[in-house]
Amino acid sequence: MFTPAVRNSLLVVGGFFLVWQANTVTQDKEGKGFLTRAIEGLSISKEETKRVNALNFKLSEQAAHDRLYFHKVTPRAVPKLKFPEQMTAGSAYNVSPGSRAF
Repeated sequence: MFTPAVRNSLLVVGGFFLVWQANTVTQDKEGKGFLTRAIEGLSISKEETKRVNALNFKLSEQAAHDRLYFHKVTPRAVPKLKFPEQMTAGSAYNVSPGSRAF
């Protein structure tokens, strides 16, 4: 009778209407429905949000300060090696890395 798109749209609208009606019928003394109470119960408090935001702001401020500091610092001079092949030589004790020789 209906196409799937029309049927699904009607079901969604009907479902929202039923949830809205159930929410208005089950209001407490403050006028909050069960859905509002459930959302408030699952969300964090405003004080916790303020504390987390202040901490994140302090950390981002420190990261910005560190970034500016590292951009202002001049890099160290890289010494020129007289014999750069010395860096590719093996261990002084001729032990391969990761072996269990003591």
